[in-house]
Amino acid sequence: MGAFGLATALNYASSGLVDWWLAAEFIGGGVIGRVFGMMPATRLSAYKNTLNRFFAAIIFIVAAYILYRNWTGFG
Repeated sequence: MGAFGLATALNYASSGLVDWWLAAEFIGGGVIGRVFGMMPATRLSAYKNTLNRFFAAIIFIVAAYILYRNWTGFG
């Protein structure tokens, strides 16, 4: 997968189809997110079970909302 992605990216770059300013913004955002996300991630890792339960609850709430919206659309 990585080799295919790299080949595709190089093909787009050699064809002039890459917006380098936008690519730099995405790369910069990823680097900044990695640096500043590492600190809270290490602190939150102690609460992994709690976070998993919270995330599961959010998924169920969103699923219930989607089902409710689709159910009311039939009537």
